[in-house]
Amino acid sequence: MQKKVDELLDRNQFDLIHAHLFRMGQYVTKYNDKSKVLDLCDSLALNLSRRSQMDRGPHVPILKWEANRVKKYEIEMMRSFDYGTVVAKSDRDYLISENPNLKLAVIPVGIDPDYFIQSEPVEDETVPHLLFTGTMSYFPNVDAACYFCHQILPLIQEKIPSVHFSIVGSNPKKTVQKLASHSVTVTGTVPDTRPYFNQASVFVSPMRSGSGLQVKHLEAMATGLPIVTTPLGASGLEGTWGEHLCIAESPEDFANRTIELIQNLHLRREIGRSGQNLVRHKYNWHVLGEQLENVYQQTYSAYLG
Repeated sequence: MQKKVDELLDRNQFDLIHAHLFRMGQYVTKYNDKSKVLDLCDSLALNLSRRSQMDRGPHVPILKWEANRVKKYEIEMMRSFDYGTVVAKSDRDYLISENPNLKLAVIPVGIDPDYFIQSEPVEDETVPHLLFTGTMSYFPNVDAACYFCHQILPLIQEKIPSVHFSIVGSNPKKTVQKLASHSVTVTGTVPDTRPYFNQASVFVSPMRSGSGLQVKHLEAMATGLPIVTTPLGASGLEGTWGEHLCIAESPEDFANRTIELIQNLHLRREIGRSGQNLVRHKYNWHVLGEQLENVYQQTYSAYLG
């Protein structure tokens, strides 16, 4: 990879280098005569730090050790670039607290709202459907699904026994597969998530670990589906709590907010429409592309002096 990058930079006069994640950033750190932008996406160090606080496996000491190593490497890597981008303010704040001299812009991840928009939800009031999506081998998603099934879903079932929960995503770990029951579906990989969004009443996402901005939330909001998540899960979203999405911390509060949405069709649709409008105006690629172009212009202008 280093040889290929060297060949490309030797043959071509690029105005600017954009490296995606520090895995690729390492191949251009030595080029100090070029304007460079590093897209970290989210802070891997913050992600590992949060995981090390939640994980209960025997590898936790290694996780903590790795989190510290990654933090040092992430900061050092960022220092060799003229500008950096992350998808959420919490990730920027974390990195800036470690080195205030870093130049970091927050440019959220986006989606194509026209791809996810649905004409009219297919809702079955007799069997309310709750939905969670994501790569189900990824620790924060595994933790969220297990936490919901063990501590939140039973509280909802006390009030609404017919409720059904779908966990939709690739490579479910065995701990996730074991959650399957008459009231819980674990799909594994599906060709298209949109039908699941379309039949759901509420998107539930009790994230307790991870970093950055959750694309799953943008997808749900784009379909007009109301979201219940945690403060950490809402990190990076510029929505107003209670207007664009619902926030809950304790299992009891999370269950109560979900029950309220299931039982109140007007509120469900009102929050769903607000979230849909938010995604369309703030998280579509056209808007975000302009923000990234501004970073390019600033970086290149500074390079030219």
